[in-house]
Formats: sequence, structure tokens, C-alpha cells
Amino acid sequence: MYIYPIMKYVLLLTLLLSVSCQSDHAETIIGQWQVDSVATFYNGFTYRSPAQHWNETYRYDSTQVTMKRSEGSQTLPYYIEKDTLYYLDQLRSPLSQFTIVRLSNEQMILMKEKTPLWQGGEQTRYEIRYFSRTNDSPLTTRVSP
Repeated sequence: MYIYPIMKYVLLLTLLLSVSCQSDHAETIIGQWQVDSVATFYNGFTYRSPAQHWNETYRYDSTQVTMKRSEGSQTLPYYIEKDTLYYLDQLRSPLSQFTIVRLSNEQMILMKEKTPLWQGGEQTRYEIRYFSRTNDSPLTTRVSP
């Protein structure tokens, strides 16, 4: 009996059911978000690293530019389509994408599908990032690079 494929679908169904019913994620995401923890899932094994390992903040503005701060800073354009957040390179080509699992005024949960480490089928690998909004008010001006 294969329990891992069943667990994958149960987890994905649970995550999709917990997606906020809010229709306009583009407005809710504006502001500053702190990474609380990151969970990595690979074929039934989960590892969760606490915030002190990441120390990242993301600042989203109303002109669809985000500034990521950790050791240094990086400015990236972004856009949201349905329940997917796309980060773009400077030529506005997709760089990476995250499924928006939950987005409220206080919490954001993003999930990123990752490629398997080894060849072969029946591999499941993804990362879930948990964010909380900081006390920063939403941005109304463009963040300069």
C-alpha cells in the first residue's frame, strides 16, 4: 500500500481548502512580511527551520515591486494571478512562482513545488514558507532599487 501518494493528495487538498476566500490578493499582500519559518517536504520527510535561520523580510508595494532583505537586499517585480505569486527578473520574465495557500492581514503562507533530487517517478518535493506581517503600514510608493 502506497501511503505517501495518498498523503500528498490529502495535504494538497487541505492546503487548497485553507486558501483564503479573499478575491484580491494584490491589495492584501502590500506591506512588509517577516519569514517565520520554512518547512521542506520530500517524499514523506519534513524539515522545518525556524526564523533565525532565514532572517528575511519582504516588502511589497502597490506598483508590484518587492524588496527582499536578508544579508543584503534585492528588488524584484512580482505579480499575482489567481492564487499564484510570480517573481520576475528585470526583463519581466518569470523567475519563480509560489502558490498562495493563505493570505490574510496577519499571515501569509506560500508553497513552492520543487524539482526532485533524483531521477524517477513518485517523488514529491515542495517548500512551505510561513510569514507574519510586521508592524509596518502598507506601502503606497515605489521601492527604489
